[in-house]
Amino acid sequence: MALALVHLLFCAGLAVCSFGFTPLDPNMKEASGKNRPGMTEASVVPGRTDPRGDAPDAGAARPRLFAGVEIEPTEALLAQLEECRQVLGGSIRWVPPEQWHLTLAFFGATDPERIPLLDEILAATAREFDGPIPLDLGGITMWGNERRGVLIVKIEAPALVELQANLARRLREAGMPADEREYVPHLTLGRTKQGERTGHSWRHCRELPGHRQTVGRIILFESKFVAGGVVYSHRNQYPLTI
Repeated sequence: MALALVHLLFCAGLAVCSFGFTPLDPNMKEASGKNRPGMTEASVVPGRTDPRGDAPDAGAARPRLFAGVEIEPTEALLAQLEECRQVLGGSIRWVPPEQWHLTLAFFGATDPERIPLLDEILAATAREFDGPIPLDLGGITMWGNERRGVLIVKIEAPALVELQANLARRLREAGMPADEREYVPHLTLGRTKQGERTGHSWRHCRELPGHRQTVGRIILFESKFVAGGVVYSHRNQYPLTI
């Protein structure tokens, strides 16, 4: 009951609690001005095409897919982030907790005949790991700037970085595109709303001490356009085990 209440408070003020987020241009900068490599994520603006170039009607015959792992919205984590949300007010478009994930690889609109190959690659990658992978949630920071920023939680997870590298290698060996940039694990909390400015208030949300989670599976997600944004569903899952 307490978790449900915190979850409801966290989602208060959102237009739709099912609103999702999809990968954006990774050439973002932290508010300090430093480049941040790796895959970032941001919301799809209603009525526009996806930032990766796939129009909303393109996914009917070619599902839009990506691989990732989920983050559990625990009661303690939701409570601490609710404090952060109160500090930032309505300047951030928040990712609903049920949509939290870490992206491992983005495939975009995918030909159906290539999906069995993706299944094989993801299953083989997962089988290389003996059991769950620990994730340590760290400080909160802003990539981009106060007008066009992405609020993220830094993730310390060396084994997840290894997992992503193995997945990228298998994708390249199969002749499929894979991101060549350094992988930086992070959880996207939200992005600056159009016309809003966060200033430096996000700096009051910098630490999430003591939040450790484990992930025990890779998930093949499908993203679908709905009124107001994008939602994710599980298409398949692959346990991490030898």
